[in-house]
Amino acid sequence: MVREPQARLLYPMSEAASMLGVKRTMLYKLCAERKLKRCYIGAKPLISAEEIARYLSSVTAGQTSDDQ
Repeated sequence: MVREPQARLLYPMSEAASMLGVKRTMLYKLCAERKLKRCYIGAKPLISAEEIARYLSSVTAGQTSDDQ
């Protein structure tokens, strides 16, 4: 029986930054500005896949095809 890979729910800061195309320092800045929410498991900060999608929606919602 072959299992299909499951989507991950949480990403480390470095992977989340890579997914958004920014550096980790920018990701920490977005968290400090409360534009992105992070959670912790132990001392490790993580960003949820849902939060990444929410942030991307909020950023792209104000853009039109003329903005590109």
